[in-house]
Amino acid sequence: MANSLTALNPELWKPMVQDYLNKMLVAKEICNTKCEAYLSSGDQVNFPYVNDVRVQSYTQGSDLTMDDLDATQSSLVVDQSKAATFVLDPVQEKQALANYGAELAYQSAFQLRNNIDQHVFATGIAGANSTVAGGSLTTGTVLSKLGSVYAELVRQNATDAPLFGVIDAHTSTLLTETFVANGFQEADMQLRNQFRGKAAGFNLYVSNNLPSSVVLTVDTQPANTDTFTILGVTWTCVTDGTATNPGEINIGTNLADFKAIFLTAINGTTPPAVSDYIEISKENRRKYQNAQLTAGAWATDDCTLTAYGKIGASETFTTITNVFGKETSNMVFGRQGSVSLAIQMMPELYIREEPKQLAKNYITHVLFGDKVFFRDAFRLVNLSYNVQ
Repeated sequence: MANSLTALNPELWKPMVQDYLNKMLVAKEICNTKCEAYLSSGDQVNFPYVNDVRVQSYTQGSDLTMDDLDATQSSLVVDQSKAATFVLDPVQEKQALANYGAELAYQSAFQLRNNIDQHVFATGIAGANSTVAGGSLTTGTVLSKLGSVYAELVRQNATDAPLFGVIDAHTSTLLTETFVANGFQEADMQLRNQFRGKAAGFNLYVSNNLPSSVVLTVDTQPANTDTFTILGVTWTCVTDGTATNPGEINIGTNLADFKAIFLTAINGTTPPAVSDYIEISKENRRKYQNAQLTAGAWATDDCTLTAYGKIGASETFTTITNVFGKETSNMVFGRQGSVSLAIQMMPELYIREEPKQLAKNYITHVLFGDKVFFRDAFRLVNLSYNVQ
């Protein structure tokens, strides 16, 4: 049977990717979302609102004070331009599965979804007016912490609309265990756009796109065969100048040299010297890229790693003071619509030919912008916690 790649026709591709995005995107469920048909990078999208009214006492025969109504034209800038790309050669087309086009559309939508959700969650967390410290959550504390978040929103008069919470998988498991212990069944929980169910007054969504960070301390040059693992990818330290296999990293001529090599290995940039590290597999590098893993500059002996989702760092350093600290993350809760999102109604597919090849470049492009406006900051709460 001939393979069908008709899904790669731009007019078929756009609604297919959009359909996948609509089914997967958590941001659209929790934001005040405007879908615009035509957007350009730098466009401003307006989200107007009026000031709050007040209640006053009325005395018979006396005039009331008529308050002015102020309309505010708040706007956000569409400044996020994201693309998912792949190259397709006629030879690949012949070897492709019958559903190759649909599979590529799904993969493009999945990664674009992750990126949009990551940005929206980070915007909501950074814009939240208050923070509740969750610490290390357990079945004995999780509902209490959600109660504290709810109480904070009540104090901010933010419960006049449905409330949402974006939680990680571990917190979802803790809630399930708590509910089952109290007679609820896990099958009662729903799943749509990562919607997990209701708890403590919140519509809860499970996501692996919440921002996390962990500090690596290295105060002594690592030893040969020491290892460290980040996002499930293991690196092996080797004697300087001997890195040969994927994932091997030279320990350098001294501690400072190793620190410089480490940053380039994690960030996927050019090392201080050729073969200071051997590049990991493309699949593993994609894990880092799609999680937006970044190793920040060293602050003396400390390097902060940031990513979206659980970093899950571990190590087997010989020196016990070379160690990862406690990974921390944040969950965002609030009144639905407190984060404003403007997004292109349909992603665009651009097809560009390679000038000296038969292959073609396929670029799926989407534009969006998000913002927490002043009055909405009081309708959001950040719940910080230790990742487990």
